[in-house]
Amino acid sequence: MGFGIMAHYAFLDANNVVTEIIVGVEENEIIDGLTPEEYYSELKQQRCLRTSYNGNIRVRYAVIGGSYDDEKDAFINIQPYPSWILDEVTTEWVAPVTKPNDGKDYVWNEASQSWLAKNEPLSIEIIKKRVDTCYECPLYNFENNTCVKCGCGASYLHTDPKAVCPEGKW
Repeated sequence: MGFGIMAHYAFLDANNVVTEIIVGVEENEIIDGLTPEEYYSELKQQRCLRTSYNGNIRVRYAVIGGSYDDEKDAFINIQPYPSWILDEVTTEWVAPVTKPNDGKDYVWNEASQSWLAKNEPLSIEIIKKRVDTCYECPLYNFENNTCVKCGCGASYLHTDPKAVCPEGKW
């Protein structure tokens, strides 16, 4: 085996979910008469496919927890939110609502199914909805005004546009 440019390889479970990524030998090297993908597959007893940081093979670099689509010969990133759908052409996850293109920085809010501007304060209506939702939740600790699940304080949870309910309630 030479010491040339190393390649990256992704291991897949039976459901084509990426379980591990390693740096291995060059993709054109032969190991014991096998291609690197064949060799690593036998070694780990898992399917092994080459992946590339620059996306020149299999669309994008694999991520642990992501998946591989045989038909498209593409690694698919982890679905960021339950409401997002996979664009079958680009193999990218897409929000159900188009992100505004007005130069502001936005974050997705799964509970409201909307984009929220990062640096703009929330409306009184949204803050009130968050407070009411938390007060009804069994995970809200009234003694110290925190969420038991995430540990965040009420002032952060209720007023920060980036805050997300760990239970997905808002």
